[in-house]
Amino acid sequence: DFEWDPAVFPDPEGMIARLKEKGLKICVWINPYIAQKGALYEEGARKGYFVQTADGDVWQWDKWQAGMALVDFTNPEATAWYQGKLKGLLDQGVDGFKTDFGERIPTDVVWHDGSDPERMHNYYTHLYNKAVFELLEQERGAGEAVLFARSATAGGQQYPVHWGGDCFSSFEAMAESLRGGLSLSLSGFGFWSHDIGG
Repeated sequence: DFEWDPAVFPDPEGMIARLKEKGLKICVWINPYIAQKGALYEEGARKGYFVQTADGDVWQWDKWQAGMALVDFTNPEATAWYQGKLKGLLDQGVDGFKTDFGERIPTDVVWHDGSDPERMHNYYTHLYNKAVFELLEQERGAGEAVLFARSATAGGQQYPVHWGGDCFSSFEAMAESLRGGLSLSLSGFGFWSHDIGG
């Protein structure tokens, strides 16, 4: 719901300010899913901001957390709604976002703008990263916007930085990550990062 857990973070603004005094930039982890038990689900469902089934119901997924809906970034109002939730975090002092997920997109759904579901399977991540990056540029200024995107498609390099996703803690996995990053850079992505297994 883009809100801090008050039991763990009783004073998020104060915490962020203290970290920034040490010269740190703050990046928080997000995804394009809205959980059914979350406070935002009812609002998003009522306003039609989620991807729909052919029957006109909210498409939901249980493979990560139960009852997840997917924000429909082909709907300009849904995009502005999502950006508005993120703006609240920027107003608290957050500098950037790690845009996780965006690659497990269903093909048996109906999009707000009538997009072909097969094509949207890969293009969705572009719209997701674009929405977040453009908000960062608007709020932080050109040259200051940065996200850490897990997934991408052709054209995604205009919304840097991309990162290799989860990897195992082994030398083989490190080699795989390096090969993936080199391939990404040869595809026109100028900035890339990766995890270091612990």
